[in-house]
Amino acid sequence: MGHDGPLSVGGNDQNTACVPGSQTGEYTYAVDSVTNTSSSSIQVSKVALVDPQNASSEGAFLAPVVDNTLIGLEYGWPPPVVAPGSWDKKLPLPAAIKPGETRNLVLHIKATTPATIDALELTYAYQGKELRVRNSTIAQIRVKCGP
Repeated sequence: MGHDGPLSVGGNDQNTACVPGSQTGEYTYAVDSVTNTSSSSIQVSKVALVDPQNASSEGAFLAPVVDNTLIGLEYGWPPPVVAPGSWDKKLPLPAAIKPGETRNLVLHIKATTPATIDALELTYAYQGKELRVRNSTIAQIRVKCGP
């Protein structure tokens, strides 16, 4: 989703990420990076699920991006596989992103299969204004992903 603020989330292309359903109903949703393109810190106050179907957020964090690798969409919580040191340095929201910094947006999702999240919307403060930005990734939890 386009906007005029200095916080970018993911890419500009519409993508779909899918993960098979889990018995616990808990998932790690961490397919997007968040980048502060400004010259001052930005305070990210919250993340909302856009048009969730059978899904809810149980918490949101900003984790370091290690070796240009994002955690991804995985079943289970906490994230089953992360780069060494990344998860230990996570920041729970609300959290500040330094100028020029990129972090991995990580959500703890509870869902029943099938579930869909159309997008994520971040609310943040910049130069005394409250702004919002959305990612362009649709998340799906299905019995089976793919064709």
